[in-house]
Amino acid sequence: MALTRKSSPRGKIGDEIMRIKCQTCKGKGFIEHITTCNRCRGTGKTTITMGQGSGDDQKCKTCNGKGKFVDSEPCPDDCEEGYFYKCDFCGKEISKADDNICEECAADPYVIKLIPPLKEEYLDGHRALLATVSKIHNEDVYVYIGDRSLGIHAQFKTSNPRQYNIGQTLGVVPRKPIQMKEKWINYVSPIRHTNFKIKSVQMDVAERSIRDITETGPNGVPGEFMAQILSIKHLRSGPTFFTLIDKNGDTIQGTAFSSGQKRAFASFDRYSVVTVTGVLDTYKDKERFLLYNIKPVVYEDRQTFYEELASVVREQSKKLDDIPLTVETDLSLKLKPALVQAAKEIRKAIISGRNVLLRYHSPCVDGATAAFTIDYAIRALLRSRGRRTDEFRYIVRRLPLKSPVYEASDIIRDISFVLDGPVPGEKMPLVVMIDGGSSKESLPAYQIAEEYDLPTIIIDHHSVDNEVLDLVNVVVNPMNITSDYRFSTSMLAFELARLIFPMDDLSEDLYHLATIGAISDKVSGEELDFYLSKVKEKEEETGLTYEKMEDLKYALDYVLFGLRFSDGGEVVRDILQIGKKDGRADAAAAEIAKLSKSLVENATKTMEAKSEKEEVNGVSISKVNLELFAPRFEFPTHGLLVGELHNKLYQGDAKALTLGIGTDYIVFRGSNLDSSLDEVITKLKEKFPLANISGGGHANVGSINFLIGFKDEIVSSIGELL
Repeated sequence: MALTRKSSPRGKIGDEIMRIKCQTCKGKGFIEHITTCNRCRGTGKTTITMGQGSGDDQKCKTCNGKGKFVDSEPCPDDCEEGYFYKCDFCGKEISKADDNICEECAADPYVIKLIPPLKEEYLDGHRALLATVSKIHNEDVYVYIGDRSLGIHAQFKTSNPRQYNIGQTLGVVPRKPIQMKEKWINYVSPIRHTNFKIKSVQMDVAERSIRDITETGPNGVPGEFMAQILSIKHLRSGPTFFTLIDKNGDTIQGTAFSSGQKRAFASFDRYSVVTVTGVLDTYKDKERFLLYNIKPVVYEDRQTFYEELASVVREQSKKLDDIPLTVETDLSLKLKPALVQAAKEIRKAIISGRNVLLRYHSPCVDGATAAFTIDYAIRALLRSRGRRTDEFRYIVRRLPLKSPVYEASDIIRDISFVLDGPVPGEKMPLVVMIDGGSSKESLPAYQIAEEYDLPTIIIDHHSVDNEVLDLVNVVVNPMNITSDYRFSTSMLAFELARLIFPMDDLSEDLYHLATIGAISDKVSGEELDFYLSKVKEKEEETGLTYEKMEDLKYALDYVLFGLRFSDGGEVVRDILQIGKKDGRADAAAAEIAKLSKSLVENATKTMEAKSEKEEVNGVSISKVNLELFAPRFEFPTHGLLVGELHNKLYQGDAKALTLGIGTDYIVFRGSNLDSSLDEVITKLKEKFPLANISGGGHANVGSINFLIGFKDEIVSSIGELL
C-alpha cells in the first residue's frame, strides 16, 4: 500500500519551534506492521484450563505469549522523529534546527507587511507576516496583521505574556490560510527571530489621474498618482485630511486613518511631492479619496512634476485674455490687462497652495463689497478644486483696515502671523490690498513686503503714487488712466471675480455688489449705468430696487462700524444677499438701515446748524467742528457725516467745499473744484514742512492728517491754496 503525506495543522503555538506532525507515522517517526499469531490466534497461550483448581496455562512458544508479531520500519516520508520543520520566514521545508530558518532567509530575513490595496496571494499561510499586538488577555495575545485598515485580526497563546506589549510589532506565521471574514479570528504562531527586515507589499496599482478617479466615481478600483500636498488637517481621535494636487492642476481631498491620536503619514508636510495610492470611497455620504499609502519622490521626479504643473497653470491663464468684460468701454478695455494679470496671480496662488489675505478699507461700503466679491470668486475656485468648506477661512482671509493705507505696522502684523504660525516654512501669502494702498503713505509697507518676498496686488481707485507701482506685483487702478470718477473698487472687483473663476458666470450673483459699492462712493458714468440696468432686469426676482440698495448701503455702514476689526463673515453676506437668500436677514437689514438713517439724519441736522460758511477765491466753504458737534467713537463716522452734510448743503454746479475739522485731521468733501485734494496736500506739505502732513483719497474726497499745533494755520490755508 502506497503511503502519502497528509497536511496537518501546526503543532503547539507559542513557545515551541514551528513544526508539523507527520500524518503517515502520527508523530512517531516510524511505521508499525502488526500480525496475529496463527498458533495461539492472538491469545498468547496454547492450552486454556477452565474451572476452579485448574493448572497453569501453557504460554505460546511461537509468539512468546504476546499473541501478535510487531514489525517496524522508518517512516517513508523522511520526517524527523515524526515531525516536519519549515522555515519561519518562507515556509520552505528544512531540517530540524534551533533557529528554524533556511539558508536563503538567514542571509536575507524579512517579513511581509500587508498594506492596502491587499495582495491576496500572501494570505496562503506560507510567508511570515508583520503583525501588531492590539490586546493581551491572560495567555492569549491578539494582533492585527499588516495595516490596521485591512481588518485582519489574529490570535496566539503564550506561556509568557509579559514578553509582549501593546503596539509591539512581530513576525507571525499563519497556521492556516488567512480568512477575511468579518469578525473572524485567525490563528498564528509568532516567530522567534527579531532581527528581520520589513517588506511592504500591496496589489499592483495602475496610474490614474485625479480627473479619471473623480469622473469614474467610487467603483472600488484603486489608483496611484504623483501629487503635491497642499494642506494637512488632523482631527483629534479622527482621520487626517490631505488636499492633493496632481500634475494636471486637479485637486482631491484625501483621507487617512491612524491609530490613537497620531497624525497619519506624519513624515510628510505641506508642499511635499509624493506618490499616493488609494481608492475613491464615501465618508458620511460624501465622496472621499481613501489613502492607502504615501511614498516619497526622488529629486528628479519632483522637478519634472513642478515643471508640468507650472505649464498647466500657464496654459489655463492664457485663456483669461479671451474672456470679455461685462461692460467694454474705452476705460474698462484699458484696465483689462491689469485685471487679467491680477486674476492670474490670485489663481496661481490658490493652485500652488499659497494663502490669500484680502486687506480692505473698512468701515467703507465700497471696500467691503469689493472684498466680499473677490472672496466669493476665490471660494468658488476652491470648491471646484475639491477643497473643504472648513478650509476656506484659513486659505482666504478678509482683514479690514481703518484707513485706505497699508501701514508698516499692518504688514509687520501680517508677516508675524505667518512666521509664528503652526506650519514651519509656510509660503508667504499673497496680499490683495482693496480700496486703498495706492498712496505714498503705503510705501514703507511695500518695501518691507519686498524684503520678505511677500507678493502684493492693489485693487483701488484712490490716487496712485508712481513709486508704489514699482514695488507691487500688479496695480488695478483707473486713476492711472483718467481722473474721471467712473469706477469704484467694487466695480473693479466684480470684473476681477469673473476672471478668477471663469468656469461659471458669476455675474448674476455679483452685479448688485458692484452697484451697492458704486452708489455708496457716488460713482457716475456709463459703466455704472450698465450695472444698474442689469440689476433692474432681475428686480422682480431679487426684489433689489435702487432704493433698497441704498438702504443696504446704510445698513452696511452701521454694521461695518460696529464690527471694527472683525470682517463680519456671514452677517455681511446676509445683508448683501450673497448666496442663499434668507428672509430673516432681509428683515434685519431693513431694521438696521432704518436705525442707521435715523442716526445719520439727526447728526447731520446738528452739524448743519453749527456749520460756518465763507467764500474764498470763488469757492463756497463750509466748516464744522467735529469734536464739538459730531458723535465721537460712535456711529456715524465723521467721513460719512461730512459727505452727507456736503450733499445736503450743495447741489448742482456750485464750486463748494465742506471741511469737517477734528483734533488733528480734516475730512475733505468738495465739488467742481479746480484743484484736487492731492494737489492741496502737496502744497500744504511745502508750506508746513514740520506739520507731519499726510492723507489722501479721491480728487475731491478724502482726509488730511497733521500735528495738532498746526491745525489753525492749515485750516485757514486750505481756501487760499484752492
